[in-house]
Amino acid sequence: MRLGSNNDDGLLYEPVHPGSNARVALVFSHPGGNNFNAQVGPEMASRGYRVLMVNYRGDDDMAPAYVAGLSRSITYLRSLPGVRKVVVTGHSGGGHWSGAMALLHPD
Repeated sequence: MRLGSNNDDGLLYEPVHPGSNARVALVFSHPGGNNFNAQVGPEMASRGYRVLMVNYRGDDDMAPAYVAGLSRSITYLRSLPGVRKVVVTGHSGGGHWSGAMALLHPD
């Protein structure tokens, strides 16, 4: 799915048997690479969580450009029925940008 720009795309993993964990959705990011095949998506979905894997493909590596896609990801996940909490996490630079997201958008 496109996340509002040509620089961000996402792949949503849904649990086969949603339970109480489906109230928690995860955003997982790794800039500059394709993390759609990272094991964290299917593994966490198998444990009942919704997981949105986010790829950032833009040339701008400053926080505002990258964080915009994370913000759109959070907005999307919050719109899903039953989601009560969204957790932002990532690998490598995705972890750094997750921290920037918390600083720039503490809500």
